[in-house]
Amino acid sequence: MDTTGNSVSANTEYWAAVPTDQLLGKMQDKIQLYYSYCLSSGRADVWRRSYRLLYGWDASGTFKSSRRISFSGEEGEAVDASANILRSLTRAMHTQITGSRPSYACRTTSNDSRSLEVVRVGNALLDFMWTEAQLEQALSQMAWYSLPSGEGWAYTRWDHWGGEPVAVDPMTGTLVWSGAVKCTALKPEDVIRDIHQADLNLDWVIVSTLENRHALAARFPEYRSEILNASPPGQWNSIRARMPSSQLYRDAASDAVPVFELWHRRTDALPSGRHAMMVGTSCIVHDDEMPYSMLPAVPMIPSLEIDQACGYGETWDLNNLQQAITSIISQVVSTRENFGARNVWATPGTRLSSAQVGQGFRIIESAQKPEVIDMGAGYVGEASSAIDLLKGLMQLQTGMNDTVLGDASKSQSGEALRMLHSMAMQYNSGLQASYARASEKVMTLVIEACGQYMQGEQIIPIVGRGNRQTVARFKGEDLQAIDSVQIEMQAASLRTSAGRLDVADKLLQAGLITDPKQYFEVQATGRLEPILDAPYAERVLIDAENERLMDPASAQAVRVLISDNHAKHISEHLSKLNDPDLRLDDAITGAFLGHVQEHMQLWAAAPPDILAATGQAQAPSAAMAQQMAAQQPSPGPGGPMPNAAPTGGPGGAGFPAMDANTPPADVGQQEPGMEPTTI
Repeated sequence: MDTTGNSVSANTEYWAAVPTDQLLGKMQDKIQLYYSYCLSSGRADVWRRSYRLLYGWDASGTFKSSRRISFSGEEGEAVDASANILRSLTRAMHTQITGSRPSYACRTTSNDSRSLEVVRVGNALLDFMWTEAQLEQALSQMAWYSLPSGEGWAYTRWDHWGGEPVAVDPMTGTLVWSGAVKCTALKPEDVIRDIHQADLNLDWVIVSTLENRHALAARFPEYRSEILNASPPGQWNSIRARMPSSQLYRDAASDAVPVFELWHRRTDALPSGRHAMMVGTSCIVHDDEMPYSMLPAVPMIPSLEIDQACGYGETWDLNNLQQAITSIISQVVSTRENFGARNVWATPGTRLSSAQVGQGFRIIESAQKPEVIDMGAGYVGEASSAIDLLKGLMQLQTGMNDTVLGDASKSQSGEALRMLHSMAMQYNSGLQASYARASEKVMTLVIEACGQYMQGEQIIPIVGRGNRQTVARFKGEDLQAIDSVQIEMQAASLRTSAGRLDVADKLLQAGLITDPKQYFEVQATGRLEPILDAPYAERVLIDAENERLMDPASAQAVRVLISDNHAKHISEHLSKLNDPDLRLDDAITGAFLGHVQEHMQLWAAAPPDILAATGQAQAPSAAMAQQMAAQQPSPGPGGPMPNAAPTGGPGGAGFPAMDANTPPADVGQQEPGMEPTTI
């Protein structure tokens, strides 16, 4: 049933705007068009060869593999052996991309305290989903697919049949699920799109996944017969990068059935967007409006080919070099196998037997002694040099040096090794940037899906930094204040273990790390959040206080504690009064100045223990009072010391001095006509 709300009469020629009963054929046409392009252009063959070489198989599709030695030729004289250097380099590149967890943070356009609190909850939710929704695994697999395929995709959406069962539908008897975020990695053949839209600003995608046909039949009982008998479209098997050991998909042998989901974003041609689900090629079981602001299939394409919406694989230029290395190794091993055995020459009639010369020797009978053919160290040395040359070319094309690959045997200093590692990271910074941008979109989709579909109050268990146990409580609609998720690219030094250790040591020397747990977390992850937790919490508090002080009705609810960082609070509160218009409002200025006065009083009265624990200096007024008190004379053993007589007389310098034993004059006995002087 068409529930999209899109007007099809205004533009009946656009294939994505047709009614549901016509959409089935339109989707099949788009799928076949994409499959035909991939096969006819040779792209599917490149994918297949790249995956076969990556996993150690022969590129031509035979069962030759780096996992074992095989024999070929007319009499098995050719030995097929291989060293899968391509996989080692690919794994090194993948480790550089995904070795460190991304430093992500939710973003919002508002800076009020409520928005800052929602940002904190959003960050906690992403920490929880990183493992619960298997975001880390899906993003890592997406990056792995992008190396041999040129592109990897992360398919992120809300799974209405995920999570935990919460009830049973009394009408159908089926389970009602809580729902959950689902993220899976896809290869390029699973994401059908318009190949002519080269900028990847796609309006639509058709995503192919395998689902259990019996579970689908239970969810959509009105289409039960069509689902159970559904089959994939033509060329579905042909386009896949199968290994020689892979089994082709067969309808009768599997409970799984291909499901194709159309996702069309909101455009002028389709104002409400569209989401439709087609099972095999038999029926469309769901058709509704587009629920998300962006397409849920997010690509990681480090390098786009010119004028095409397809990527260029980072390992494609290594395939021929890997095949050349395999050929040389096979030749060396075959030569040693056939000519490496020791020969025993004998004239005819000697009647030597293998039992007499021993196992592993070959008996040659001839009238004349045969000429010796050297298949020894010289040939092996030339082959070794050729392999080193090919390996060096592979490293040159990928930017992977010996240090990254774990070979630090050359006599170099530790600083030089760290520099080589950082240079390799910088060489592949384009891969890392592509991974970060894709991860940002995936995490934004996670926040959007949770904000739209989570019902009721949610409680997320959090193992905070430093193993602090806590929970976050929120509702789905709270997350709608988050606009996006941003990932900050770390410096190359923070993406290596040696660089992280160096940064942690410098922070420790600077006194910025006060807890051993902070040191080890910076060393392990390179993230500086363990050090910035307390300043961030204080920033949120000050902003919340400023908001309340701006409203005279809530200004009384702002409380000062003796443990506050009073200098910072006073500076931040007074900065709000730099607005000339606010200074004209007596109620607001009075609230701010009164609050600042409370900080000044508690700061002056704060005991030294509190100041030392919070890293604060003593209040200037208290310090001055102590300094003045220290300048006063100390009391003598018998009581207070008499005040020292000033130099000169009672008036100071220039006045005659008085005898200390002379009693003071009686003021009442003044000369006649003289009035007492009041000072």
